[in-house]
Amino acid sequence: MINIPLLPIATHKDMESVFVKITPQDVIYTNFETSRLLTLTGGALTQSVCSLTASVNGSNSSHYYVIRSRIADLGFLSSNTSISSSFGFFGLRKRKFDTSLRDGTLSAFVSSSNAHAGDYFDSGSGQIMAKNGASAVGCFLVHDGFFVVTSSQSSMVTSITSISYKARVLQTTLNVFCKCQPNELNFSLNPTAFSSGSVGNWMADPFTASTSASLYKSDLVSSGIAWQPLITSVGLYDDNNNLLAIAKLAKPLRKPSDVPITFALQLDL
Repeated sequence: MINIPLLPIATHKDMESVFVKITPQDVIYTNFETSRLLTLTGGALTQSVCSLTASVNGSNSSHYYVIRSRIADLGFLSSNTSISSSFGFFGLRKRKFDTSLRDGTLSAFVSSSNAHAGDYFDSGSGQIMAKNGASAVGCFLVHDGFFVVTSSQSSMVTSITSISYKARVLQTTLNVFCKCQPNELNFSLNPTAFSSGSVGNWMADPFTASTSASLYKSDLVSSGIAWQPLITSVGLYDDNNNLLAIAKLAKPLRKPSDVPITFALQLDL
């Protein structure tokens, strides 16, 4: 097994620039938003939501006061939600709605075993509506990922058997421009580039300028032609020389020694 030396190290004359430092202006973060349609039923629904009924004096009274306060803070008043001393709560776990939910995309089906069976949807303006009725039965908080329904229909939340909705997903792209000048990185650590005698030394001895472990094969640097190594990958390191990411080229690219070269790396985070 070949032991690749850790960097930084005492450099050979052909390795004057082991790393090329990236400047702040060569790093660009781009944020953009996408959406994805999700449908939850059966076990996936049970594991991904919290549904309960809560009242002022009931066993879930603490839930009632916290949720009611949140609804009031966002301006959903009793006059347009008909929520009084009790309600039904249906909330998605955070990992299931990412940044928030898209207005007008949620629909839910309530089992026929419930007195309020049927299809429900969000109006797109903060209200939960029954498809077979014209009035609102509750309010929907897209950024919090939950909705509440009126006292008279509170039991329906525990009988929801399926829901579908579109979640807002925040995506971040990291663009890094790796620039290399003609006099930089004109070397290789590939063992096949070294003479047979020095390969053995390189495997056993530190790779420093004081040893003969860095002798390239003579036919690579002879004939008066400057040797140009082939670039197969580009790595990104932190200040402690820890490899953070590596990009592989589709095919090896010969390193130019007369003009600069720039690699544009894009990472989706």
